[in-house]
Amino acid sequence: MVPDSTTSIPAAPPTASRDESGRVARSNDAVITAIRAHHGQLAEQLRAHVDAAVNAARSGAYGGERDALVDWCRSELLPHASAEEQALYRPAANLEPTRLLIAAMIAEHRALERLVNDLAFASDSAQVSGQAVATQALFAVHLGKENDLLLPALDQAGVNLSAVLHGMHEILGGPSEDPKPATGGADRINVSPAGDPHSDMLTIGAAGAWSDWRSIVAPRDDGPDVAVLHESAELKVVLVALAAGQALPAHPGPAASFHILSGTGAVVIDEVAHPVSAGATVIAASGTRRSVRAASALVFLGNLGEPAAEEGPH
Repeated sequence: MVPDSTTSIPAAPPTASRDESGRVARSNDAVITAIRAHHGQLAEQLRAHVDAAVNAARSGAYGGERDALVDWCRSELLPHASAEEQALYRPAANLEPTRLLIAAMIAEHRALERLVNDLAFASDSAQVSGQAVATQALFAVHLGKENDLLLPALDQAGVNLSAVLHGMHEILGGPSEDPKPATGGADRINVSPAGDPHSDMLTIGAAGAWSDWRSIVAPRDDGPDVAVLHESAELKVVLVALAAGQALPAHPGPAASFHILSGTGAVVIDEVAHPVSAGATVIAASGTRRSVRAASALVFLGNLGEPAAEEGPH
């Protein structure tokens, strides 16, 4: 997504003093070397996952390798891209020589997010191979721009990369300063807060707009993926992804609507199943028991009035 009037990019940090050659007096060489080395590691890890997914697709048993590739992209590649936008791209967006380059590279990040989410939904060998190879190709082109165009331009402009990237392990590599323990279990519901860095959210006053729901949630084998987009005393808005065969347990609640974005299944109101597919909307009256069942991978947008009265998993 190219930055527009709703996207605010803070002013660049102060540039460091330069020597006679115009380069930063405190050399950026070590930081640039570390970034390029981390890029190389990411590219190699992606190559290994893509090769495994493509080979598995040839045999038709691609599910495990496809999911491993998607999980790696969501835990490594996309966080790396988000960290770059937060730190490395901000000073470059305010420099005339790199302003258009950054706009193009942010658009490539959005394209990578879409490719990864499309891969998660890929349902045959050709789709898995195509999406996997396309992700690898785009990432390779993207890294070339960062290594050969962006980093030298920031160095030449006098940006102190060491200060800009302080503590950014996602860009420099190395262990996280804030490790998050792994969780699992068949009953787990994965909840993402509104404003998640991978949600493609544009802040507009106190509200939010998301240009592509596929960058927020996706069906997961370990339980429903739930993102809370908005929550107040009057309204709660959730985006929920269910893998085929998964269901939200029946529970009473306030008035609610369920708008199906993709997939097929049923919304069950007081034990009456209403078959749904993409584009369908079901309204549940206050006090009724409701659940959602996925026949195929299903994503829906739920709106709940008076969320404090909700007794279910949302």
